Amino acid sequence: WNLVSLAGEAIRLPEGTENPYLSVADDNRLTGFGGCNKLMGSVKLNGSAITFPGVGSTKMYCKETQALETSFLTALRATNSYTLDDEKLTLLDNSTELATLVRK
Repeated sequence: WNLVSLAGEAIRLPEGTENPYLSVADDNRLTGFGGCNKLMGSVKLNGSAITFPGVGSTKMYCKETQALETSFLTALRATNSYTLDDEKLTLLDNSTELATLVRK
């Protein structure tokens, strides 16, 4: 899943930067990329409820993408529900949009 927006605002990436993304394995293990660092953790699903317990990242600092990555991780940690519309996954805190991702 490629990240396209945070809090309803389209993300902006420096030229040549890899797009942040999430991948979820069949065993609910989460991997991904935050804009600078590799992401890891797990996903818990229960109906329309979703959480990302233990989500973390490697610890490199990238000046150009650090704010984006920090916002992405904050959104993942605050997520408690989602909507799925065809190829678009919206992560929510109750009804507040935190992040939108599109299928890779």
